Amino acid sequence: PLAAPLMLGLGVDSLSMSSGSLLKVKWVMRSFARSNARQLTNLALKMEDSSQVINFMQGALDDMGLGRLIRPGR
Repeated sequence: PLAAPLMLGLGVDSLSMSSGSLLKVKWVMRSFARSNARQLTNLALKMEDSSQVINFMQGALDDMGLGRLIRPGR
């Protein structure tokens, strides 16, 4: 689910995944407008390494109230 907004921002409109991930990814994708996802993607593409992108996306999902989908118990 963490990368779902980035995929949306890149213009991906079809994904293949396990059934266990489907509902979480679907929830995240529906929570982001394509324009917001593009903005996040543009910012993420300017980051130096994957750890920065992961932290950035965790914060973005937390801000949207979706942090519990990637970190149960929060």
